[in-house]
Amino acid sequence: AAGPDAPSAPVAPAAPAAPARRPALSVRVPGGQRVARRGLAVAATATVPGTLRASGRLRVGGRAIRLTPASASATADRAVTLRLRPGPRGRALLRRAARPARAEVTVVLVAADGTRVSARRTVRVR
Repeated sequence: AAGPDAPSAPVAPAAPAAPARRPALSVRVPGGQRVARRGLAVAATATVPGTLRASGRLRVGGRAIRLTPASASATADRAVTLRLRPGPRGRALLRRAARPARAEVTVVLVAADGTRVSARRTVRVR
């Protein structure tokens, strides 16, 4: 009969936890997009779950117009599309522009553990 003084069965040591993946961010911003109508599509893929935040600005000639920021939750190794939209002044500026504009985009991944990783891209848009 097993009582309180009976030896317990040997317990196997716990397996070491799998090493946590380092947060990394892959960002794709196709050039030549028509930003005035549909906004600027930014595809981002994170290696760990977290929150993606994208911000940017348009440069047309010597003027810079901010794009409306976008955010989304990210799951590991899944592409997320964020859409940055210009305001009314930005759309008007793009319509009047004689040359293609440049869009500067910054995407920040805030991982579940609080780690931050950012990536910046610049593309020509219409």
